[in-house]
Amino acid sequence: MRGIDVIEGNKPASDYDWETVKKGGDTAIEKWIADQIKGRSCTVVLVGTKTARRKWITYEIIQSWNKEMGVVGIYIHGLTNSDGKVSNKGRNPFDSIRYSNTGKYLSSIVKC
Repeated sequence: MRGIDVIEGNKPASDYDWETVKKGGDTAIEKWIADQIKGRSCTVVLVGTKTARRKWITYEIIQSWNKEMGVVGIYIHGLTNSDGKVSNKGRNPFDSIRYSNTGKYLSSIVKC
C-alpha cells in the first residue's frame, strides 16, 4: 500500500512514517492498517521478491479479505533496482493463507 499514490490520490506513507508507526508496536501497526483500508473496496498487493515473507502483508490481506474487500496480487518481478540488479519473482503471498475453515488456500481462489 505504501507505494501506490496514483490510485484515488492517496498519499503514500514515507519510510519515515512507516518507521514511526512500527515503533508503536503491533497494536499501532494493526490500527494503521485498519485506518488505511477503511472505506476502501480493494487491496492491491504488489508481489515482490520478499513480499510473501512479510508478516504485515499477510495481516493486511487477511483483514481485507475478512472485510469482504476485493484482494488482488500483482507480480512486479523483473524490475531493475538502484544497483542495476533485476528482481526475482517472489512466492505467492496467498499460498500461505487458509480460506476460512475449508482448508483451501486463498491462492486457490485468488490468482496472482
